[in-house]
Amino acid sequence: PENGRCVATDYFLEPEVEITTENTANILKMVRTATPFPMVSLLFVFTAFVISNVGHIRPQRTILAFVSGIFFILSGLSLVVGLVLYISSINDEVMNRPREPEHYFQYRYGWSFAFAASSFLLKE
Repeated sequence: PENGRCVATDYFLEPEVEITTENTANILKMVRTATPFPMVSLLFVFTAFVISNVGHIRPQRTILAFVSGIFFILSGLSLVVGLVLYISSINDEVMNRPREPEHYFQYRYGWSFAFAASSFLLKE
């Protein structure tokens, strides 16, 4: 009954949605392992933003600019680790896909990936 019907794959799978291929399950598992790094990056950039603003309010505290710079760099590094894990998980599954023509696997990176990569450049 599911043949020829497209089903959206949610990030958190519902019990009634059945994944048809092993590649899809492996990709979702690998993407979930890469997810904490951008979240930590967001935490670091927020901390750096707060410390930087406190440093601008109190200009005699020049050490705060240095500390906020360190947090911005840590934020960018955490983000790039997440991006590398994401890319490597997709590439690993592309290399492990079956060679039969009925198991066609297509992927492309979207705007969110482009924004994450440009975010890394802006943070650094």
